[in-house]
Amino acid sequence: RQLETLRQYGKQRLEARGETIDARRHHLAYYVTWTETSDAGIRSPDELHWHQAYLAEWSNLRTALRWACELDDGDSACRLLTNVLWWANSRLRLETAGWCDAVLALPSTPDHPLRPIILAGGALFAHKRDDRQSEDRFLALARDEEHRLGPAIEPWVPAAALNQWPGGPNAALADAAALLRRADATGDAFWKLTARLEEAFLLATLIT
Repeated sequence: RQLETLRQYGKQRLEARGETIDARRHHLAYYVTWTETSDAGIRSPDELHWHQAYLAEWSNLRTALRWACELDDGDSACRLLTNVLWWANSRLRLETAGWCDAVLALPSTPDHPLRPIILAGGALFAHKRDDRQSEDRFLALARDEEHRLGPAIEPWVPAAALNQWPGGPNAALADAAALLRRADATGDAFWKLTARLEEAFLLATLIT
């Protein structure tokens, strides 16, 4: 909401004082922390409040992700992107697919433990664009990276795999069972409920 002339003036003053990089790092650190709170909030009874907060802060989140990529701060980039993934996926913020590509391409992220989640995010956004080839590629890479790096802290990979109906009902049921096991292992009530809802939806679809 700031006037562009004021924004440009502030940018010029930061550059003149040699504080641009520090300002960007502070901005990025603030929004990484903010997304940790907002991700928990969007999965709680305060979902509507945090939905409005995401709408208000989306431009800042976009900017923070860009700073992370320009600074090659892979840890901040992975954390911020993972934290916004649930809201962005459920609200069809398809631009986040480009964020996944940008973060995966950073020199500092090839061995980051959140990499499988970001690949699963790429698969989810490809599915929403009806880009089956990219979806298959992202999902295969996500599975490979979980095999290499170990299971991610949240079961995004089996959740993304549930979109893979061409594998047939047996494969879908196996993916649902994997999501249930992984959700139970996290001990997270939100993921456990999500996994059971996904299983119920799948079973209802197969029965009808």
